[in-house]
Amino acid sequence: ASSGILAVPIHGAPDEYLELPKESLPDDPTDIMQILASELAPLKLWLELAVSYYQQGRMEQFITVMETSTGEDGPFFQDYYKPDREGRIALLNCLAAYNTQLAARSKKTEKKSQHFAIATEHYQKSDKIDPNIALTWCGKGLIHMAKYATPQSGSRAPGRGDQNEHLDKAGDMFSNALACDASCIPALLGKAAVLFNKRNYSQSLEVYKQVMLLNPASPPPVRLGLAHCYAALGRTARAKKAFERVLKLSEDNNVEATVALAIIKMNADPDESLNPIEKERFRQENIQQAVRMIWGAFKASVDNQGNAMLLNHVANHCIFRNELEKAEEKAKEAYFSTGVKRMRAESCYHIARAHHIREQFDQAQKYYDHATFLWPDYLLPQYGLGQCYAHAKKWPEAIACFDKILKVHPASYEARKMMACVCARSGDAAKAQEHFRRLVDSEKERRVDEEVWIEMAALCEAAEA
Repeated sequence: ASSGILAVPIHGAPDEYLELPKESLPDDPTDIMQILASELAPLKLWLELAVSYYQQGRMEQFITVMETSTGEDGPFFQDYYKPDREGRIALLNCLAAYNTQLAARSKKTEKKSQHFAIATEHYQKSDKIDPNIALTWCGKGLIHMAKYATPQSGSRAPGRGDQNEHLDKAGDMFSNALACDASCIPALLGKAAVLFNKRNYSQSLEVYKQVMLLNPASPPPVRLGLAHCYAALGRTARAKKAFERVLKLSEDNNVEATVALAIIKMNADPDESLNPIEKERFRQENIQQAVRMIWGAFKASVDNQGNAMLLNHVANHCIFRNELEKAEEKAKEAYFSTGVKRMRAESCYHIARAHHIREQFDQAQKYYDHATFLWPDYLLPQYGLGQCYAHAKKWPEAIACFDKILKVHPASYEARKMMACVCARSGDAAKAQEHFRRLVDSEKERRVDEEVWIEMAALCEAAEA
């Protein structure tokens, strides 16, 4: 039978089928469900009918078919279908996956928890039928991945332990799936995602390669994971080729690949044979091309209103163009369109920058602070937060911010310069001199910074007075 046809076998009449075109499924699925019931159609056909409605975006009909097939009066509980363990598990797992999707998309904590609970319940029912089904374990792994990406509410503490626990549990679930079926591609993709989020980029890359060997015709999202691994490992040339391959294979404009290529272009180093003026021209041209790529992706994306990554990049470039109201607008759209903590932290950072440029320091401090709460390892808002504290003459708080940056990036010239200035203003001349001297030592590879020498001279004068 054609994939566009729902072929229902006539009960008691071998090799005879009732063919129903999927493209013209009725708005009310009752009649078709009655046909499936009267012909004792396999459970996989109930699922095929539901999925056909889902693929057409007809959610009401999808839910009706799923709830009818698994309800008390549906085929799921009939003795005739008891031997069809595979069909019963497939129905339960489909409902569970759908509720996981609803949970991930929900903005309300209570609704999110309800959908997660329903999904977990369906997977537990599947386990009772057969505990060794790889896709059931994959589904449970995806629940933990979705919970890992969910911002915690309530406590002001970072709470990274609970989130990392979800990542560990997801890894365990995908490992269990692979124990059931070593070539289960969804489980391998889940394992690769867990490794990537744990920053084990080399291991994640190897798993993605394993998937490519199992299925050389893997869809663009799989190749996208491969490309991100190369990028994270600093293998820029490989990453560029992989992102370009994603774009070539994508039917529509792939936003993630386009933005990634724009970032690669923006960060490209000019050839050493160029003179300083040519190098600067190269950088400026690349930045302009990258911005055009990002704006092009934004305009071409039908889902640009819900793509937090893209909206954040647009907000960033609006700031560079001094379009501060538009930057704040896009950053807020990004914040409310995602539940991913790091994405939300980046949105808060851009909102804070817009306020900072307007010299609205209280508002800027609030958003910088929230960005660091959502993502404690995110250092860019720490710099802005330190500046806000310095403006308010809250020296200990400012020093703490710059200290966090310098512990991770001890060679950061701007962070050390701010640290030296704040120490000087707070009255800690010895610490200020120490930081200023380190800045002077680093001037071998950069131009002389007059401000640093002036600050050092002032400290020396004060010490001699």
